[in-house]
Amino acid sequence: TLLKHGVKEIESSIGTLFDPAVHDALMMDNSTEFENNAITLCIQKGYTLNDRVIRPAKVKVNKI
Repeated sequence: TLLKHGVKEIESSIGTLFDPAVHDALMMDNSTEFENNAITLCIQKGYTLNDRVIRPAKVKVNKI
């Protein structure tokens, strides 16, 4: 139903790059498993409405 009205989930899967326009970094990680600025954990999903952020995704970001 929400998709019909223009609500879409923000891509924040593990390994994708952090985008400050649509993600909120809550924690930092220091892992050699991921590249710099890669998302290592999605804490809360985010959503857009007609390409405007209504709730940013809350994520954990890797910093080397």
